[in-house]
Amino acid sequence: HRKKAKVTKKRRPKKIELENRFLKSNVAFSEGMRAAQQGLWTEAQAALKLSVEEVSQDAITWYHLARIESKMGNTGAARSALKKALDINSCIKSLPLTLPEPEVVPEAVPPREKKERVRPPQRWE
Repeated sequence: HRKKAKVTKKRRPKKIELENRFLKSNVAFSEGMRAAQQGLWTEAQAALKLSVEEVSQDAITWYHLARIESKMGNTGAARSALKKALDINSCIKSLPLTLPEPEVVPEAVPPREKKERVRPPQRWE
């Protein structure tokens, strides 16, 4: 007489709802860095913004957000994120990140009046 094998259903892992803001921030940061490595700038930007919403005092996340904003051409947002990173931890300035200089628009300056240069008379000897 044979025993029947017990058939069990495969269980899917439950999706874990994170309640700890540091864990949420870490997951979002990891997703942002993965997306950045793949060149998915918009996805990386969204994930890093979510990360700093959870933990706003994370200088490294602000730094990486500045890098992503810079890659996307959002110079103003990149400067803002870099400033926040530096405000939190001044050691961030030793990390490589160069942002283009802000475009300086010269103010309209009225043209100068041209003054004639008066030369002293030449002496003939």
